[in-house]
Amino acid sequence: RGDLGRGECGRRGGASMHKLKKLVHKAGPTQKEGQIPKDAECEDLKHKLEIFSSALHTSAMTMKRTEANWKDIFNTEYKTMEELSQRYPDPDSVRDTSKMYAEAATRMQSEFSARSAADVEYNQLVQKVNHTVAQIKALDPFYKQLEDFRVEYEMYNQKFSALDVAKEKKQSEKMDDKVSRNAEKLEKAKTDYETKLNEVVGMQRKLWSSREPAYRAAYTAYFLLQAHMMDIMDKHSQGIYKYATSHERDVETLTLHNITI
Repeated sequence: RGDLGRGECGRRGGASMHKLKKLVHKAGPTQKEGQIPKDAECEDLKHKLEIFSSALHTSAMTMKRTEANWKDIFNTEYKTMEELSQRYPDPDSVRDTSKMYAEAATRMQSEFSARSAADVEYNQLVQKVNHTVAQIKALDPFYKQLEDFRVEYEMYNQKFSALDVAKEKKQSEKMDDKVSRNAEKLEKAKTDYETKLNEVVGMQRKLWSSREPAYRAAYTAYFLLQAHMMDIMDKHSQGIYKYATSHERDVETLTLHNITI
């Protein structure tokens, strides 16, 4: 039982020491000999996907702000017309039209609120945009894993290069055994890194290839939102527009009396 305990402690200590060596390697001066550069395609796609994600996120935020702006418009129109109809003193067409528009604004508010639940196509488009952003964000832990594998590969590659040089200067069975052990670790580190790199780049390529439909979904959702809101305005405001245009000429020729004291 004591031996097992010491063995477990030894393994934990070895793992901790290995992590420490990796941290020291990351923080230490860069050695050109045996250095493993970051993969060019992976870095290029990472940069492109960051821009792609930022653009989609901005689009989603714009749609939220646009919905809020339309909501403010309907609320303002209702409050303005309701207040005017209540404060206007005479029972004439001005008050009647103001009251009619206040009621129309209430209907527009209701239809606007119902749109979110009823407009399946719009919501599906928004979900596609948000899903793509989430998928790009989900690559972050894979990037971290890939960098850990790259550092591991680089660390053993540089160590093996140093041992190879030392072996030429000092031939011994112990040195040969040390070089052999590190060669095995280097091969495993290389395989692990290349496997993870292929996995990450594969996911990046797949997401980057979705840019056209994702952008199309973002633009289509925004235009649908604007068109739908304008349809609501047009549907419920025809009577008011007719009243305003019919009196447009009257307003142009209107003369207000000046009161002088």
